[in-house]
Amino acid sequence: MVRIEAYRLLARCRGQGGDAAGACEALECAVSESQAARYVFTEISALREMLPWIVGDVLTLRDASSSLPGKFSLFPCAQRPPKGVVTIS
Repeated sequence: MVRIEAYRLLARCRGQGGDAAGACEALECAVSESQAARYVFTEISALREMLPWIVGDVLTLRDASSSLPGKFSLFPCAQRPPKGVVTIS
């Protein structure tokens, strides 16, 4: 739990310093740690904190006419369905 909170604090510090990529990287680590420990609340909190940085990137990507799926493929939670969920292909 301490590591997760440390990553979230690091993200806030990097974000205040203008380092959006560093903030996202720290929050991705917090999400990974939360998933490993199965702390759903802290995972959701980290993802929620990541949202403003992602929205900024999405707007930049939209202006550059890039596709969105590439950006979201960075997150492990977007790559595989949760346990017990059946996907239809």
